[in-house]
Amino acid sequence: MFNNETRSTLGPTEHMRYTHSESNLPPSFHQSGPSRLEIRDGGGVVSLFGLPFLAAGIFLILAGLKVIPFENADEVPGWLYTALVFGGMIFASVGGGIAFGRTWIVIEKAQGMIERRKGLLIPMRRDSINLREYQTVALTLETGDSDSPDQYPVVLASSTAGALKIVNGRDFATAYHQAVYLADFLQLPMEDRSTDHTRRLMPSEFRATMRDRLRREEVTPGHTDKPADVRSTVELTGSELQVTVPAKPFKLWRVLHVLAPMGFGFFLLLSLEDILDGSDTPDPVLWGMYGLLLLLLVIIPASSIIAALLRARLSYSRLTISAHELVIAERGIVRTRTQRVALADILDIDYHTMQHRRENASDAARRRADNRHPGMATDRELPPMVDKFLTWASKHMTSNGIIFKTRQGLLTFGAGLTEDEVAYLHGVIRDWLREH
Repeated sequence: MFNNETRSTLGPTEHMRYTHSESNLPPSFHQSGPSRLEIRDGGGVVSLFGLPFLAAGIFLILAGLKVIPFENADEVPGWLYTALVFGGMIFASVGGGIAFGRTWIVIEKAQGMIERRKGLLIPMRRDSINLREYQTVALTLETGDSDSPDQYPVVLASSTAGALKIVNGRDFATAYHQAVYLADFLQLPMEDRSTDHTRRLMPSEFRATMRDRLRREEVTPGHTDKPADVRSTVELTGSELQVTVPAKPFKLWRVLHVLAPMGFGFFLLLSLEDILDGSDTPDPVLWGMYGLLLLLLVIIPASSIIAALLRARLSYSRLTISAHELVIAERGIVRTRTQRVALADILDIDYHTMQHRRENASDAARRRADNRHPGMATDRELPPMVDKFLTWASKHMTSNGIIFKTRQGLLTFGAGLTEDEVAYLHGVIRDWLREH
C-alpha cells in the first residue's frame, strides 16, 4: 500500500506554522516565551487516586506506633506493630507519590537544553539533557491490557541517545496535538508511529490537510488491485464514495452447536415431568422449575439462532465519504449507529497488517525468553515450531479494519475482513480522497 515510512512535501508557500497561543496549547503544556516550553505531568484527577493509599498508610503507621490503640492490645504480638509501620510506610509512599508527585520538563530551545525536574509538589531533583541530540518528535503507542488502557507517549527520538519520553498522551487525539505542537515548537519532523505504517511530517506540513498531502504522494502502480474474494461492495459516483460490508453469512454450525443444549433441555424437561408428577411438589414450584429450564436450555439458545439469522440478513457496515464529510453507519438488528467526522478533521488513514502482529508476537516471545535467561535470548531466533505457528496463525487471523485518525480520536471500519481486502479498500479510499 505504502512503504513502512511515507513522506510528502509541501511547497514553501504552503508553510503554515502552528499558532502558539494559550487557546491552542495542548493539555499539560505551558509556553512562557518564544523559546521556552514547559510540560507538566502529575496532579489533577489522577492525584485523587493516591489519597486512599496515603490515608491507609498513615492509619497503619499510627496503629503500629500505638497512637491508635487496639481493643485487644494485650494479645497483639510485638512484631505485628513493626509490620504495620513498614506496611504503612509502603502505602503512604505509594499514595503520596501518586497524590503529590510531579514532573516538570522545561525545554529551552535557544540554549539547546532540556531540564527535567521531579518532586513532591515542588521540584526536588533536576537533570539536564542536551536537546541537540534529538532529531525527531515521535508519537508512539503502548498497548494496554484488561487492567490498563492504551497510552500514547510523545517522545524525542535520536539515533544515538535513544528515546526521551516527554509526556504520556491519554488518547490519540490529545497525544497527536501534543506531538505536533512540540515538533512545531522545536521545528523538528514528527513521526506518527502509533500504527503499523510510520507517517513522517515535516514542519511545513503540520497545517496541511490530509488531502493536500495525498495529492503530493507518489502512487504505487497496482496498489489498489482487487482481491479475488471480497465481501464488500464499492460504489463510486462523481461526488460520493460508498463502501458497504455486509454481515458475515449465517453458518450451519451455529445451529448445530445450539441443538445439543436444546435437545438436552427437552430430555431433562420430559424426565423431570415423570419424576415430579408423582411427588407432592406444589404446582407453582413445578411450573417455575419448568419455566427456568425452558428459558435457559431452549428459549435462549433458540433466540441466539434467530438473532444470528436476522443479523446476517439485516446488518451491515457502510462507509460514505462525500465532499466534506465521512460517515460510518453500523446497522444492527434494531437500530443504526452513526459516526460522523469532517474530512478536514481526518489526519491520516492506516490499517494493521498480519506481519506487524507476527512481529509483535515474536518480540513478546523474545522478551519473555530474555526475562527467564537475561543476556542470552535477546538476539536468538525463535524456535522453528514457534515461528511456524506464528506464520500459520497470522494467515488465519482477520484484520482490525481501516483506521481513521481524526482530531477527535480513532475510528475503525471493516473489522473482520481479510488483510488483502482491507489493503484494497484502504487504497480505494486514499485514491478517491486524492482525486476529489
